[in-house]
Amino acid sequence: MLDIRFKTRKLEKAFAQIAEGRKLWGDMVARRYIERVNALQTLDNAKLAAKEFPEYRPQELKGKRKGQWAMNLNDRWRLIYEPAEDGLTISIEEVTNHYGD
Repeated sequence: MLDIRFKTRKLEKAFAQIAEGRKLWGDMVARRYIERVNALQTLDNAKLAAKEFPEYRPQELKGKRKGQWAMNLNDRWRLIYEPAEDGLTISIEEVTNHYGD
């Protein structure tokens, strides 16, 4: 089971209390955020995410986000995370509107 860390206290609270996530992103995105973090937590190694959860469309990012990965929460929102080198820890970096609106 992976060790999940959160970049901010706000992300941690949104995971622990759905009401906090609803305030930030709305009900559907908050629910999917919790679902994705729970799914990541079940893995033995972060590198297995793409194989185990293709329906979440995990994708390695490029450019200034090299080393980070994204999972879709819906058609606009995505969860950004960064696996540790050893693959045993994941840092939840942010939830972002992919199209910026």
